[in-house]
Amino acid sequence: MNTVSPELLDSSRLAATLPPLIKGYIRIGAQIGDGAVVDYAYNTTDVCIILKTELITDKYAQRYSPHAECPDAE
Repeated sequence: MNTVSPELLDSSRLAATLPPLIKGYIRIGAQIGDGAVVDYAYNTTDVCIILKTELITDKYAQRYSPHAECPDAE
């Protein structure tokens, strides 16, 4: 997976290209494993994501709590 020299990477441009789900996990404090596996059967790239629930910030814990109010609910 190391196809580009790290010195040539622009981290802000790279972050902008990440899928929304990965960005969301990073925002709430998840760690992304080193490396990835290409899954040709599903045309995806699989990565290991570890999220220690005790490290989720209060902002996101409250936002995604089962008791949080849904802004679209009537």
